[in-house]
Amino acid sequence: RMRGATGRAQLAFALRKLLALPPTLHPYGVWQASGGILGATPELLFHKKGRSVRAMAMAGTRSARSDKKPLIDDHKQRGEHGLVLAFVEEALQPFGSVVSAETRMTQLVDLEHLSTEIALTLKDDISFDTLVMALHPTPAVGVSPRGQGDALFRLMEQRLPRGRYCAPFGLSMPSGEGICRVAIRNIQWQGNELAISAGCGIVEDSQLDDEWNELLTKIAF
Repeated sequence: RMRGATGRAQLAFALRKLLALPPTLHPYGVWQASGGILGATPELLFHKKGRSVRAMAMAGTRSARSDKKPLIDDHKQRGEHGLVLAFVEEALQPFGSVVSAETRMTQLVDLEHLSTEIALTLKDDISFDTLVMALHPTPAVGVSPRGQGDALFRLMEQRLPRGRYCAPFGLSMPSGEGICRVAIRNIQWQGNELAISAGCGIVEDSQLDDEWNELLTKIAF
């Protein structure tokens, strides 16, 4: 429960913890009297400033304590990452010139991720909402190709609604600058109910034990 002075103290404690996290994790949240969401995400959907847009593909994850081959050399993880990277590049290409950096490994406390930064130079100015609609959801939080598997997605939502988990969470400023992140690594609450959400990418080479251990690591994180 988060009520009155106790609720404010709990929120203040959570915010202090979030602000003490590494700079690669970005705190965010919104709440009302009845509920809210609070978290710190490593995933950027886009940052638009003038005619320049910076986006990110982030997929391929495991525990930083893994004794397997380096994440960057893992065939399954590179394949999973490649699906997201190809989607983001294709989604941005109609708007201008797209250049992708080299894929690298990013470590976040107890987790390792594969990430690739993508730069878009706009040929014409576009709105914040246009970019959100073009990029969300990426295969990292949805399906690939987009549109396939929608029926399964709807069934999953009926049985276990995501709420705001994986939603685009952003800020659009009067100057035209806008930044949008992906709402992962969070807790949600509604009334007396609290939810901790985590997910992982399921591809042809996925192994149940590995995916389950990834979920547990993310929840513990």
